Amino acid sequence: MGVWLTTVIWVLIMASLVGCGHFDIIKPKSPQASKLQLLQARYDENLAKLGNRWPSRSDCDAVLWASISKHGGNDVDITESQAESGQWFRRPGKDCFSTASSRSSFSNDMALGIVLAASTHDIKRWFNWVKRNNYRMGPGDPGAAVLKPNVMAVIGRRVGWNLGPRYPYVSNSRDYVRHIQTLMIYVDGLSTGYITKGELSLLKRYNDGRDYLIASVLAKYTGDFDAAVGLLLEEGEPPSYVRGDSPEMFRLAHWVMSAKIVLGVK
Repeated sequence: MGVWLTTVIWVLIMASLVGCGHFDIIKPKSPQASKLQLLQARYDENLAKLGNRWPSRSDCDAVLWASISKHGGNDVDITESQAESGQWFRRPGKDCFSTASSRSSFSNDMALGIVLAASTHDIKRWFNWVKRNNYRMGPGDPGAAVLKPNVMAVIGRRVGWNLGPRYPYVSNSRDYVRHIQTLMIYVDGLSTGYITKGELSLLKRYNDGRDYLIASVLAKYTGDFDAAVGLLLEEGEPPSYVRGDSPEMFRLAHWVMSAKIVLGVK
């Protein structure tokens, strides 16, 4: 399905949702300082374990996890996986397509990672390269390598460009898809200062009491920080998408970003 047709379909869906309040806005809430003391201490411990290093330099999702950890406070240089042209790759070693099992050299979920952690300058430099490349983020399967309109729109709002509307989300049962949709909602909240009523409903549906990120983003907009803090302090088994060649480091990256969301709400 082409980019133009996909955009038309989403615009029609969006129009049908406007009248039912789906896009009503929800502003962030504030936690009570007394609830955060234990979490702050645990955050300092877990951040120290990451040690200002990439959670992995060899995994083919390395830049996503490095970006998540950086947004959580881990001081790493994610531009190690960016070329002088502006093109971004999955890991510092660059090639993850011809020498590994990845469907593409870069993908939409990796793009969300860099939007979390890269400078506006580096995001724009990358997007301009992608645009010159006919919206392909690199070689590989077009289903993974072509920048999707909804992700492009999120990126645009993050850097102050109008690259598309705020698309509605379709509920999904897969852990990884839920994770990516939550990241998109969170990034849009950072960019605009709010999420929509429909996005809040989706987060509530996805909140299963075990995903740090979903619980933390949800708490930011509902004010139910007790549940998120309790889950973070429990540090139970992470969702199934926290996997790869360094699962414990990825879990820590996921955890520190989620904790920082709660700790950083004013």
